[in-house]
Formats: sequence, structure tokens, C-alpha cells
Amino acid sequence: MSQELERLLKIVEGRRCWGDEPSPELIERIEEERRKLRPSQELQDTLTALRQLWFSSAGSTKRDRHIPFLGELYREVQNYRYLKTLDDLKAGLTKFYDVDPFNRDAYSMLLVAVCGPNLSRKVRSTWAACLRTVERNKTPKDLGAAQILRLGGINRCAQR
Repeated sequence: MSQELERLLKIVEGRRCWGDEPSPELIERIEEERRKLRPSQELQDTLTALRQLWFSSAGSTKRDRHIPFLGELYREVQNYRYLKTLDDLKAGLTKFYDVDPFNRDAYSMLLVAVCGPNLSRKVRSTWAACLRTVERNKTPKDLGAAQILRLGGINRCAQR
């Protein structure tokens, strides 16, 4: 909880002890502070969709089972980059999820937020390197998953 929100709640509590009701402006400021603490609905929807793909691919035994998940993750980062809100994405992930604030790579930040800290560092760095390679070699007709397959799979793509 932020210090400003704590201060405002103490003011409301003190006024109620004296029998006064807080002013509407004060209640509005409290709601504004609470809204700042919640992640945006767009970010929540994005992470929910990515988590569903992650859980569906984690149960599969196919060798290339994670490629559709990585393709969607690539597409989401590109959507944020296209809208010039990639810094907002990073700020939201840093604020609301257990993500290293000094990490500058959006792909690895999203991987930690979606897959959790149990994903090993080696796998996370390999997948992030794969997605950065896809970004460097992208063509307009290829989506993320098709591009990964065209470049030879996750590991070959990460080695480039």
C-alpha cells in the first residue's frame, strides 16, 4: 500500500471516530490511489490469455509444444511496441509481478510474469534470445510462431 493511501485512510478513520463523514473529494482521492495500485485491465487480459496458452502447452508431450505460446508472447510485445507503450508494459510488470526492475528485456519480463519464477534461467534466456532473433529477422508475412519454425526451432533460433 502506498504511503499516500495509508495517510488518506488514517484521515478517514480519524474523521469517523469523531462522527464526521469524509468529504466526497477525499473518497475520490482514495479511489484514485487504489486504482493506481491495480494493474490495468488490458495487462491482466493479456497475461490471462498467455497463461492459458502456457498451461495448455505445458501438458503436451510434443517437441515443439511451446512454439505457439512463444509466438503469442512475441505478438503481444510487438503490439505494445507498435502502440509505443512498451515502457508502460514494463512498468506494470515491475509494479504488480515478481519481476526484476533492472531487466530491460520485455520478453524475459513477460516470461517471468506468465510462467512464474519456477522457469529456469537457462530456459528463460534461451526463449528470450529466440524471440529477439525473431524480432531481428522478422518478415511482414510471418507471425511469431511461423518465424520460429522457419528459423529452425527454438534452440537454433536462439543460437543465431
